[in-house]
Amino acid sequence: MTTQSITSTIPPLTDLQVEREVTQFLYLEAEYLDETRYLDWYNTFLSSDLEYVVPTRTAARSSTTSATTGATPTAACWCE
Repeated sequence: MTTQSITSTIPPLTDLQVEREVTQFLYLEAEYLDETRYLDWYNTFLSSDLEYVVPTRTAARSSTTSATTGATPTAACWCE
């Protein structure tokens, strides 16, 4: 392997910085959500023009169905 081929596989420093910032952002977001710190998460990560939908799972069949489609609801939206 030549020196040229080794250095061409190393990403530029700016790419590593961006990757680290994105990774830290995702870890902090996951921490807030895992610890049910929803207000911290909401105030830190959401913008006013974002609609955030979280899918939900149910263990048993729900008795609530849509009047138009007959489908059981599968998502919830938490908004302020």
